[in-house]
Amino acid sequence: MKKAVSLILLLSMLVLLPCCSGGTTPVESFLLAVRKMDTVKMEELMTSDSAAMAARIKEYADSLDSEKRAVLISLYSELKYTISEESEAENGTKTGLVALTIPDMAAVKSFAEAKTAVSGESAYEIVGTMLSDGTVSGSYMTEKKITVTMKLENEKWLIPYSESENGELVTALFLVEMLRFFALG
Repeated sequence: MKKAVSLILLLSMLVLLPCCSGGTTPVESFLLAVRKMDTVKMEELMTSDSAAMAARIKEYADSLDSEKRAVLISLYSELKYTISEESEAENGTKTGLVALTIPDMAAVKSFAEAKTAVSGESAYEIVGTMLSDGTVSGSYMTEKKITVTMKLENEKWLIPYSESENGELVTALFLVEMLRFFALG
């Protein structure tokens, strides 16, 4: 009897598995790439008119050594999100509503800049300390609900990564600014 119940349970789980794994949306894939600082994946998910922004992100990221990169990955891994709804496609555009819990990157950068000026420590050392001592998770987290626009390009849904089309996303992630700060500091 136990074997029969186990078999039925296993079969029902196997039937439900394909139903639940609908894949990731472009927005989710992009946010996952940001969390890992996977600039290649980020670029693949950006529209062609975001090429200049993608090139700047890649240039700064490629200039980082492994220690700086590890701290940035730790910082961006604090990013949590929930994608609650996606609009229907209209004229090759659709939107996704995203609830973000993310470090206030501008505030983290400001604090690190001020501390760098007086301590002589590097930006990545200061941010690394803020992460390890809980300062970021305790004092610098912010919650935002943003709308992310996606465009159909070459039969794929991609994200225009620009102030004009996804300003809330660009501002929340603060990618170029943080990468530049780490690259130069």
